[in-house]
Amino acid sequence: MYIVFYSLFVILCWSLNIFNAIDVIDTKVITSG
Repeated sequence: MYIVFYSLFVILCWSLNIFNAIDVIDTKVITSG
C-alpha cells in the first residue's frame, strides 16, 4: 500500500512541477513581450 501512495505522491509533485514551469514560462513571455 505504501508503494501505491508513494507513486501517487511522486506523480502529483511531478505534474505540479510541470504546471509551475509552464506558469513561469508564461509570465516570462508576458513580461518580456
